[in-house]
Amino acid sequence: MPITPRGRLIPDLPAVVWTYLACKLAISLGSGLVFPLTLVYLHGVRGLSLTAAGAIWGVRVVLTVAGSLLGGRPTHRTTAPARRVPASHW
Repeated sequence: MPITPRGRLIPDLPAVVWTYLACKLAISLGSGLVFPLTLVYLHGVRGLSLTAAGAIWGVRVVLTVAGSLLGGRPTHRTTAPARRVPASHW
């Protein structure tokens, strides 16, 4: 299915791409909602300073990015092509 010209706001994409984008939206919303609650928990319940709570969250983000960068190639080498994300091949 070809992608429509640039002038359209919502392009015609295959259903698998829309499913992938919907899942990415749900994951992003979930991460965005967890962030403030985690800071409240670390500060209010665990008694850490806001600086320490922010530093813990920052380390988590850095490790997530590093894991994504380092784990991508081994995952693609060991995963069968049919199990990879179909949207990444369009």
